[in-house]
Amino acid sequence: MGLDSRIRTMPLKSDTAFAAQDRSTVEAHIGAHLPDSLIALLGTSAQAITFEDGVEIKPLQPNSLAGQDGRQSVLVVLGLSSGRDGISETYDQYKTRLGDQYIPVASDGLGNLFVLHATSQEVLFWYHECPQGEASPEAFTLVANDFDQFLSELQPEEETKEKASNISGVKKYSFDF
Repeated sequence: MGLDSRIRTMPLKSDTAFAAQDRSTVEAHIGAHLPDSLIALLGTSAQAITFEDGVEIKPLQPNSLAGQDGRQSVLVVLGLSSGRDGISETYDQYKTRLGDQYIPVASDGLGNLFVLHATSQEVLFWYHECPQGEASPEAFTLVANDFDQFLSELQPEEETKEKASNISGVKKYSFDF
């Protein structure tokens, strides 16, 4: 199992200014083991990555942000840097809101996170604007049974008529994180 061969990754520009931390340093800081497949995906730079083209995933448990096809976007996989797109920094920023058992590993770019449960190793989606409250059980939905499954379920984003109509007239857009 692994990342779909059609998916191309690239370092997140905003993260390259920060030095990568050692895996053991990050794991000690968050109090949890990071999956080997996450470390392998980040590569030797261990920086946060984004995707050349959009990627999406169909969560095991549907949530309100998924499209009509049940899929939702994944924008960034967090890295081992000390910057804002690093696992340690994001963990520190959100641990009072999420609880210390949830380790941020990816983002949808809308303020929501894909988190790894420190004990079960399940990947969950955290919806920060959940109507029942961001700390409620309803704010967390199951995406994958583990990070390996999360990676293997990522697919290139499909251009649909619905998505195309949402951006009609847009010539170019760019995210600078």
